[in-house]
Amino acid sequence: MSNTQLVLLGDVHGSATAIVRLDRELAAGIPILQVGDLGWYPGLRDQWHAVGASLRRPLYWIRGNHEHYPAMPWLNADAPFEVAPNMHFVPDGCVLELAGLRVGCLGGAASIDYKFRRLGVDWFHDENITTEQADRARAWTNIDLMVTHVPPQSVITASANPVNKLQFGVSIDWRDANADVVEDVWRHVGCPPLVCGHMHYA
Repeated sequence: MSNTQLVLLGDVHGSATAIVRLDRELAAGIPILQVGDLGWYPGLRDQWHAVGASLRRPLYWIRGNHEHYPAMPWLNADAPFEVAPNMHFVPDGCVLELAGLRVGCLGGAASIDYKFRRLGVDWFHDENITTEQADRARAWTNIDLMVTHVPPQSVITASANPVNKLQFGVSIDWRDANADVVEDVWRHVGCPPLVCGHMHYA
């Protein structure tokens, strides 16, 4: 295993400033993998092209639930796809060879805050993990690290206060089925070390 470092970046929700600042602070040669909710929307395409052109290193990111990729051919590509200078989208179920590691990537999550968002504008039905994407992830072998947007359900159950769901206008029993998919894939591939985002608490 290489001694090369890898930086994992949490949900930035469209904050170009956070990405550019991190790029400037890191030593050369250290790649960044962002764990979803980058904030890619069709109307922000020019912004992300400008951000990418200013970066000194490649930025990789997986799909979250606060973004949208309508009719993008790279959504289910077989390998990371450079969609802007230095900005590489990692399709769900892909294995990313990065910093000497085999990183299994599986994005997606259900939006618990969907009642406060606008369908077709900043909330989309295609935010969920598909059967095909999950099946591709279950075929992973020799994974050093798994990166997802939503955590496995067991992690959510152990760490999240279910009362917090009420602030989003859903019942205390609301459950993201994607967390069960991630749980199943994680256990299927041997429970490798896992990094995720989405939950917004430490």
